[in-house]
Amino acid sequence: GDYLWIGTFSQGLDLLDIKNSTFQHFKSSPGGLSDNNVYGLLKESNYLWILTYGGGLDIYNTLTKTFRNYRYLAENPKSVSSDLGRVFLKCRNGTLWIGTERGINKVIRDDSGLPIGFQSLMKDEKIYTLHEDFQNNIWIGTISNGLYRYNPNSGEFEHYTTINGLSGNTIYGILEDSGHRLWLSTNFGLSKFDPISKKFTNYNNASGLENTEYNYNAYYKTKSGDMLFGGITGFTR
Repeated sequence: GDYLWIGTFSQGLDLLDIKNSTFQHFKSSPGGLSDNNVYGLLKESNYLWILTYGGGLDIYNTLTKTFRNYRYLAENPKSVSSDLGRVFLKCRNGTLWIGTERGINKVIRDDSGLPIGFQSLMKDEKIYTLHEDFQNNIWIGTISNGLYRYNPNSGEFEHYTTINGLSGNTIYGILEDSGHRLWLSTNFGLSKFDPISKKFTNYNNASGLENTEYNYNAYYKTKSGDMLFGGITGFTR
């Protein structure tokens, strides 16, 4: 379209009118945006899902120009597990997951697609990244506790850390190549993981990498299949 939504660190939410090169700014306010740290954005028809780091989940109705807010409530087991949100994952079947500082949340929706509750898993883990593979497994990258594979059909988990060959236990990004191998940006270089053999191949300075420490929300696969990972000294392709 002609508009671009931009989430920022500590400066709220921006809407860029590409044609006119003008910005509309949204800052945290009562009844409005819940927090100025916007870490995730997802557009579904006239709803913009906004994942904040401090105010939970906001949903903005672009037609009525109104916000709804969903926060952690200790007395409500169906509330989102943390107000410190990190990442969205929308699966091919339409299921929506939210990664937070206290695990992952499956969004339970009503007929209009809005949340009526959240099913929380892995509340002891801090989540940086989520990826759905070609077999519908969900791969979960954590802060300092490695990689998990979650099978949503069976409910089974598998756990991988540096003990299993992973290059670093903090996973910033997960991308899947054409051979269904996973590429993981970590705090100690890149790891390539083969889910069939369950073997890791690691890349670091000795392999010619400029970056060995990467960053969250900084990974992208282009239409041509190139994978880009952002780090503290630029990006790796």
